Amino acid sequence: MPEALFNKKVRILQDFSGGWNPKWAVNATQLADNQSPYMVNADFAARFALTKRRGCSLLGNPTAGIGSIKSLMNFRKSDGTEILMRTYSTNVEYLLAGVWTLVTGAGSYTADLLFDSLVYKDTIYFGNGIDNFSYWTGTGAVSTSAGNPKGNIYASAFLRLWIAGQLDTTKLSYSVVDDYSNFGTGSGYMTFPSAIKSITSFITSTGTEQLQVYLSDGTSYEVHWNSATSAFERGRLKSNGAKLHRTTKQVENDNFVLDKAGQIRSQGYEQYLNDIRTNVQSVFLDVYMDTLNNSNACSIYAKKQYLFSSMEPGASANNVILLYDSNYKSWRKYNGLGANDFVEYGGKVCFASSTDLNVYQFDSSAYSDYKGLIDAPIYFEYHTKDLDYDNPMDTKMFRWVKISGFISANCKIPIKMFEGGTLSNPISTKEIRGDGPYVDQSQVYPWGAAQYASIPFAGLGGISSSIEMKPFTVMVSLGVNHTESPKLVFTNYQTDVDFIITHIKFYAEEDAPDRIDKAWIL
Repeated sequence: MPEALFNKKVRILQDFSGGWNPKWAVNATQLADNQSPYMVNADFAARFALTKRRGCSLLGNPTAGIGSIKSLMNFRKSDGTEILMRTYSTNVEYLLAGVWTLVTGAGSYTADLLFDSLVYKDTIYFGNGIDNFSYWTGTGAVSTSAGNPKGNIYASAFLRLWIAGQLDTTKLSYSVVDDYSNFGTGSGYMTFPSAIKSITSFITSTGTEQLQVYLSDGTSYEVHWNSATSAFERGRLKSNGAKLHRTTKQVENDNFVLDKAGQIRSQGYEQYLNDIRTNVQSVFLDVYMDTLNNSNACSIYAKKQYLFSSMEPGASANNVILLYDSNYKSWRKYNGLGANDFVEYGGKVCFASSTDLNVYQFDSSAYSDYKGLIDAPIYFEYHTKDLDYDNPMDTKMFRWVKISGFISANCKIPIKMFEGGTLSNPISTKEIRGDGPYVDQSQVYPWGAAQYASIPFAGLGGISSSIEMKPFTVMVSLGVNHTESPKLVFTNYQTDVDFIITHIKFYAEEDAPDRIDKAWIL
């Protein structure tokens, strides 16, 4: 006879958009219901559901050899044409009909330096801080100028090209108005108290344009044009500076920077020129962020996601990507990937590999990571918070968990239940299978159908999809387990499978309601 569930206490998890919160993982009962003490290679599907991230595919012909790609540049022209460029060793190459091709005259740069670039009026300007200032129109040979500033930190403001990252690290040069290759009459420079780490243009809430300059001493300055004196002026701001130019990106109305303390900070402006607002966005990740080696960190803001690539302890190259979702205001973590640089190209986010000489793109039609010229499965893991039913004193008896979602035919999702605060000796171990009798074999939903109403993989890799999924609802029997605060751990380590988890519903009853231990009475 089926067991009645109407007299059980119920807890439903149906919103996973709170993302990763390792800060409170030690006492995971304190997390919000939609947060996870640990999640890796997870994404959000429609209506805040949970899914596994998609994979990546090779962009261009494979390149063998030792080393890694150092920089990526997207030369996007006014007619919408895109030319993808990369740098490694002494070369600057571009993608021509799917083949990486040396830009004419661009094969003798100092080896393995980081480039920055900027596109203006159908010309791309780029430099590495050592070699001559370079620019290219997309045809013919690259042009160089020995007399122009040699830097690798670029920004556009006031219809001028601004360059820092020079041998004199305190110097900020600017070009002639509307002539980004001309640093003659009408150009100039400014100097600052310490090394310039990043520059970025910004439009204030009043519509005023300014340039923000982040310094190594933890301070920042704004540069603005004073029409009364016909000169550029600067003012010091109350902020924490920045560590690396490649981690500074505009995210909606703020600049995200890697600050002096190694945290991701947002900075923006209010009504007045010097009225800066600043917030630490990585507050839930702060302890984890302290462990990272950010010497070669990089970032991009695309598809409403701020992606930050860095090195975990013991790694020799970037091997983790943190993602901040500006819609959900939460963080996620990808591993198995390492990026030295990012660009958006062809509607997808692409990255320069930190471990080989290839460029990859996030690809919503890929269900594995193509790296090192082989397909590698993606390891997914998601932990629910520790559930105490707002009553941590009383032991509960858990026997059932109802799980609903969508699953592909060959997919297997192992599920383990642990006593809260531990990850050893699981109380229960089960597996949801795509061929199980609880899967509705009569219905098939591809991505993009009304049942999902969202784009896979956060839109980072386009919207294509090739694996069909079917709805399932399963009652997972946990036996008879007595615990104060259980958690569930979901994993998957397969290629060519897909799934979405929409609901997790716990059923429990208290062993001894309202029984209070004498030691707890004051």
